[in-house]
Amino acid sequence: MNKLFHTWLTNEFPQNYILRKPLTGSLIIALFFFIFVVLYKPLSTHESMGLSYTATMAIYCLIAAAAVFGFVKLIKQIGLFSEKSKWTFLKEVTSILLILLGLGLVIYLAAFLLEPPAERWNLATFLDSLTHAFLIGIIPFTFFTAIAYHHRSEEHTSELQSRPHLVCRLLLEKK
Repeated sequence: MNKLFHTWLTNEFPQNYILRKPLTGSLIIALFFFIFVVLYKPLSTHESMGLSYTATMAIYCLIAAAAVFGFVKLIKQIGLFSEKSKWTFLKEVTSILLILLGLGLVIYLAAFLLEPPAERWNLATFLDSLTHAFLIGIIPFTFFTAIAYHHRSEEHTSELQSRPHLVCRLLLEKK
């Protein structure tokens, strides 16, 4: 069972769209965040600095998009994540978690600029920003990772159907 799990984590896996195309991916993230916060109005969010709620959330979403773009570009520069040919599910999940962690930090710091002065330098506010960035941000990343996984499994299935000898080889390897 452990070997199967290890194989699943380390086999080649396609990058999701947000990681593969950071500019359009970050714009998709901004649009998703904006629609989400305007429709849902989560977590007692409010307007700031004389701006309307919608304008405040639009600024936060643009900041989040810039952060996602920057973090994706930064992660692609790190040696562990730079090889597209060796992209695995483990790298996918790790890079998403790092991006969401950075996004939470950026949102936390952006609140110092956008919202009225208050007691923000505390662990509870920082963890609140991280939690909310993760809970909202995980939705689009999961969606695009699931699409990539589905696309991979369709390609794999069609490849196996076109080459029956591969099925035999795979079955023998599992024994």
